[in-house]
Amino acid sequence: MFARLKRFPLVSGRYKLSVYLESEMNVADYIVPLIYLDVVDGDFYNSGNQVYENESKILIDDEWSYNPL
Repeated sequence: MFARLKRFPLVSGRYKLSVYLESEMNVADYIVPLIYLDVVDGDFYNSGNQVYENESKILIDDEWSYNPL
């Protein structure tokens, strides 16, 4: 399996990745955790600042606008 993420939306920390197999709507097997994923600090928003774990768990690349009535 291969995944390519252009912008990884998680703040720094250790995450557990688990998997399960399903057959005819029943769980056939599971591995908890399969692997641990260590995410390092980065400048997600290109602002020169990092986002800390206590500020947010996920990062979203979005735009907001407001049009008064």
